[in-house]
Amino acid sequence: MKRFAKTILKNDTTESNIFALKGKIGTVTKAIPKNGRGYVKIGGEEWSAIFNLEMEIIEEGTIVVIIDVEGNKVIVKPKEEK
Repeated sequence: MKRFAKTILKNDTTESNIFALKGKIGTVTKAIPKNGRGYVKIGGEEWSAIFNLEMEIIEEGTIVVIIDVEGNKVIVKPKEEK
């Protein structure tokens, strides 16, 4: 019984569903205007996206990083070049 309880109560810190997108890389498929929505392709799926930076727009084709999730949309920022 102890082994069964350990399996059930095991603390798995892996995020699932939409929250698992944090930190992933995507490509803007429809430009994201300031205070508006655009679209980002992440792993074969397209997601509604917003950003909250001082930029006016994130252009189509820009590589972005998902920094957070708000409802059913992702919050992104342009990926920094190394």
